[in-house]
Amino acid sequence: MGYDVSKTTRQSPPLDLNAGYDDSTLRGRTILITGGASGIGAAFAQRWATCGACVVIGDVNKDGGKVTIELIRKETGNANVHYLYCDVTNWQSQVDFFHEAIKLSPTGGIDAVVANAGIFDKRPVITEPVGLDADEPQAPNLSCIDVCLIGALYTTHLALFYLPRNPKSLAADPNRKPAVGAPDRHLLLIGSVASFSPLAAIPLYGTAKHGVLGLFR
Repeated sequence: MGYDVSKTTRQSPPLDLNAGYDDSTLRGRTILITGGASGIGAAFAQRWATCGACVVIGDVNKDGGKVTIELIRKETGNANVHYLYCDVTNWQSQVDFFHEAIKLSPTGGIDAVVANAGIFDKRPVITEPVGLDADEPQAPNLSCIDVCLIGALYTTHLALFYLPRNPKSLAADPNRKPAVGAPDRHLLLIGSVASFSPLAAIPLYGTAKHGVLGLFR
């Protein structure tokens, strides 16, 4: 007889992407997104702001973050969209991000956290090849690991601390369907095809995204 780990892991069940969802349940919720100044993070922010959520993005790109926020406010008419500086590789920077986001939340709490920040390898391989005449080995550039994996671990750690302390949301339950006026809370980890398949040209990115999937599991 198999062991049902669903109650222990508390993972969400598989989603039926054809079923649709009631986006009115997002109104009034506070959602934090790391790496939200561009790409998929900015797209999340745009969509959820349109639905009436309070969205706070954290990113190291100050100029890009401010431009993104102003554009979203203008296009959605939602003033509760904010940018805060956040270096996900720095623990204190993430702590500050969460603290300031809670102050911006209309409810004084956080409903959802998206660990989205990520970069690709700075080099095509772990280290640039060096000749046999080199005196010393070169240290690898691990910035991709720092952002994509260590950053996600910091975000997860903080989310699991602050999400249960939201005074307005119900206790987390993977089987509960969102409802207007009864917000649940959740953590979203952003993986990649590199979470499942090897990408030989960018091994550090693949290593990091395998780690994100392992963290979720």
